[in-house]
Amino acid sequence: MLNSAAKGRRLQTLAKTTLDARSETEIIRAIVKALNLMRGVVAFRLNVGAVEAEYRGRTRWVKFGIKGMADIGGWQTEYAGARKIARFLALEVKRPCKNPASKLTPQQAEYLDLVRQAGGIAAVVTSVKEALDAMAGN
Repeated sequence: MLNSAAKGRRLQTLAKTTLDARSETEIIRAIVKALNLMRGVVAFRLNVGAVEAEYRGRTRWVKFGIKGMADIGGWQTEYAGARKIARFLALEVKRPCKNPASKLTPQQAEYLDLVRQAGGIAAVVTSVKEALDAMAGN
């Protein structure tokens, strides 16, 4: 377990990694690592697609995820008095550009809106810093 100072140094390193990242996958990995250093946050990569698999001698397609689902999912545990509440987390990661939200598909925008309407944390981010800001400003 890392102490607070070590976590802070690790977050700074991850933020720099995001700036150097060339692919969306690298940015996602850095964000997931950074979020999991935060107290009360559990974050993980979400995938959408299908795979051909064999089961009992038969080949079939197995679909996973739903169209528009965010790249990163998870939850943030918060306290409301004595009650512990978990808020759903959905972050869509885009490579840096002038307007990352313009790169969203209609399904991605709808998914993030649904999460927000249900009281979750949802944002389009391009870096560890933006992800941490989204968590702080939820």
